[in-house]
Formats: sequence, structure tokens, C-alpha cells
Amino acid sequence: MAFSKEERELNKILLIATLNYLLEYHSQDMVFDDFSPSKQWYLQELKQAELDIKNSRSQRIKRRLDLHISLLKSRFDQGYNNYIKEKTNYDIDIFEKFKNDVLPIIKKGSINHNDVYLVEYYMKAYSTNPNEQDNIAILKNLQGKR
Repeated sequence: MAFSKEERELNKILLIATLNYLLEYHSQDMVFDDFSPSKQWYLQELKQAELDIKNSRSQRIKRRLDLHISLLKSRFDQGYNNYIKEKTNYDIDIFEKFKNDVLPIIKKGSINHNDVYLVEYYMKAYSTNPNEQDNIAILKNLQGKR
């Protein structure tokens, strides 16, 4: 897949910012005798990312970015979107798919058996987002009616 110049630049910026975020907020997840394996791994990833950027390896950069973002999504990391906005001025939402999946459920006004996990993911992802509290209240009300 060929990336446009804008996509390549965006991916580079987001990958470096993402790795810096992980270093700053997740490198102390496991520490043994003042040694942090996760910090070492993120530092190694940062060096590899810089090498990939230097050598214009767009596919690897994108793959690496997707890997780290999927990790943050699986943790329902609430601070990442704001960090990226603050550090890069890019407004991204790694949980946008959850929102897109749940909006039709809100419109139909009921939660069926297949919707339970979609609703759960949305609520975890946006639990601290003040802009989504109305939708969360609607979903809680719909859950109560099940």
C-alpha cells in the first residue's frame, strides 16, 4: 500500500508521540529491583522507529503505530487522545470505532444480545469523556430495560 506524503508524515509524528507517551505513562508498569523491562522495550522501539523513519520504511512505521495504538485501545487508555492533541495538535480518537458501533444502538433505542459487548467497550472507552456522558446515560438507561 502506498502512502501519501501527508500520511507518511502523520504516521511518523504519531509513532514518535505514541512511544513517548508509552515511555512517560506506561514504562513503570512492571519494575523489578529498579529495572523496568517495559521501559527498555519502549526505548528499543523508539530507536527502531527512528531508524525506520531515517530509512523511509513507511509500512513498518504504520504497522508499528497500529500495534501500539491497539495496545492502548485494549487497555482503554483514557489519556492518549488528549496527549496526542497536546503534543502534536492532531485531534484523533482511537475509540472512534466504538462510537460508530454504538450510535445505531442508541438510535434504535434498545440493546439486544449481540450489542452487549459493543456497549461495554464504548462505556469503558468514554467513561471519563465529558462530551459522551449523555450517550452513556442513554445506554445505562437502555441496559436497565434489558
